[in-house]
Amino acid sequence: MTTPAPLEGIRVVEMGRVMAAPFCAQMLGDLGADVIKVEMPPGGDESRSYGPHNFGGISYYFASLNRNKRSITLDLKQEEDKQTLRRLLERSDVFIHNSLPRAIEGLGFAYEQVKGLNERLIYCSISGYGAKGPDKNTPSLDMIAQAASGVMSITGPGDGPPFRAGVPIADLTAGMFAAYAILGALRQRDQTGLGQEVHTSLLEASASLLTYLASQYFITGNNPQRLGNAHPSIVPYDTYPTSDGWVAVAVVNQGIWQRFCQKLGLLELQSDERFATVAARGANREELTPILVEKFQQMSTLELVAAMKEVSVPCEAVRTLEMVFNDENSKAIGLKAEFEHPEAGPMAAINTPYHLSAYPDTIRRPPPKLGEHTEEILAELS
Repeated sequence: MTTPAPLEGIRVVEMGRVMAAPFCAQMLGDLGADVIKVEMPPGGDESRSYGPHNFGGISYYFASLNRNKRSITLDLKQEEDKQTLRRLLERSDVFIHNSLPRAIEGLGFAYEQVKGLNERLIYCSISGYGAKGPDKNTPSLDMIAQAASGVMSITGPGDGPPFRAGVPIADLTAGMFAAYAILGALRQRDQTGLGQEVHTSLLEASASLLTYLASQYFITGNNPQRLGNAHPSIVPYDTYPTSDGWVAVAVVNQGIWQRFCQKLGLLELQSDERFATVAARGANREELTPILVEKFQQMSTLELVAAMKEVSVPCEAVRTLEMVFNDENSKAIGLKAEFEHPEAGPMAAINTPYHLSAYPDTIRRPPPKLGEHTEEILAELS
């Protein structure tokens, strides 16, 4: 007997663009939901046009966010196609979009406008600034959200400008939180028989990542400062140059500090009062850091990482993507997924970052062509 997928039998209608909503829907598709991506002609999701590097004519950007989906094109300026979407929602479990409130309301698909179609529908919207405040109709993007949430203010070197994170954390975390909330709403529906509205925003998702830094601010009233890769109270906890690259080292307690010093032949640091405790090392980072850098630069990255791992000191090379995907551990955990597209040929993607023993990691469907499944889906509604 074949084990059913975790979300088998759940139909998701996604009317998402670019990243947050498509990423949310892809997560549900990876768990076995039937995800129908609704796209407006003529171009569909604008990420289809993002280049320049494409898989056989398919945008690498679009491909990374839209596997395990079917695509239908609907011109929602036309009443006939609006009616088709309503029929879809009547027969679906989840609706996801990341349109501005005024835009979705103008189309006639705000929550209050569609909830009467299907009392079991989970309606999920993702906005930039939240659903209720004065900025609810203000457009946002990942970098804007990182700035608005305070994340950018603490990212970057202390003596330089603020940086955005190198990955779109606001978009991606908003998508993840939306998927998390949808699963909770589906479970609650099992108990009540009723759907509900679910909302998150790029601002709330990225601000939630502040965790202890926000708590620090609430307690002290002081804004955290940018420290580059350093930690505000733990030393060494930073990236450091070696003779041929960079490493990240994190010495977070006394046991690790002792092993660190012994392995590197820095026994004199253990008896130095300036560095004897976590607090002392944090207070004297300006004196300690040059000593460590001098030692690290006498070693190659491979030598230093091997030495630290040998004594269970958290340490790793700052890897390029080539190094990441050629690493034996990455291969063992299946970090890279490879599959075939019927037209583009071999494709690759980051695999799901979780593993269910009763459901294999799988890419059932490659990213769809625009409107590829329109006739198929319309036939299902007839």
